[in-house]
Amino acid sequence: MSQLIMPQASGAVGSPLSLAIKNTSELDQAHAHILLFGETKSGKTTCATSIVEPSLIRVVSTQPEEQLAHLKKLGIDYVRVRTAREVDHVLDAPRQFFSGEWNTLVIDDYTELINFYETRFRNEIKDGRQVYKAIKDHARNSLEALLEGDYHLIVTALERSLEDDFKLPWIKPDLPPSTMSLITSKFSFIFYCLGSPNFKLRTRRDTSRRIFAGNRLPKDKVNAFSDEETSDLKQLWAKYQQAIR
Repeated sequence: MSQLIMPQASGAVGSPLSLAIKNTSELDQAHAHILLFGETKSGKTTCATSIVEPSLIRVVSTQPEEQLAHLKKLGIDYVRVRTAREVDHVLDAPRQFFSGEWNTLVIDDYTELINFYETRFRNEIKDGRQVYKAIKDHARNSLEALLEGDYHLIVTALERSLEDDFKLPWIKPDLPPSTMSLITSKFSFIFYCLGSPNFKLRTRRDTSRRIFAGNRLPKDKVNAFSDEETSDLKQLWAKYQQAIR
């Protein structure tokens, strides 16, 4: 049972803090935080919209509208954003922007969203050394706020191949290191979309092909996911919920 602790006065100026002591047995992850990355046309958007019924999904798209044509029959509400200002207008308060009942927010794709921020800050900041710091801080603050939302958060990104110190390639999300550090620490799932012909998801690191991926399954339940799973987030979310019970 949670217990509220009211700290004693210590001479510090300001209102007293109210902090809740909880028990880990009460934990219940109600919402999924997922990054899907891969090549163009690897099924990222289709997979992202598979976690719940289409009527409960809202999409923030940085892509031309024809990129969503394959979702037409699903009837999903979406908004297309073209600039950093439009991105912030939606993501600063998605519950206010999108009406109706919904429980899943899809951002498609975050690689292009970061490019919007780069364009904005290059125009606003004369000192080039400060541009990437501004991008890092702004993207991090926005993403941290979204992670506190009462909805599933599904983010897509492109892939890129990087070489390590031994000149061996790693396939990773095409995102800045600062953004990836936040996603790695805060998101429960990072899945690699394998694309055609099977359109499966890589659920954990592939050391043979050197693909970055991972999940937060408990150590005693790591086999709840196969190394490669069908691109069905609803099914994977159910497996995860069962594993943590």
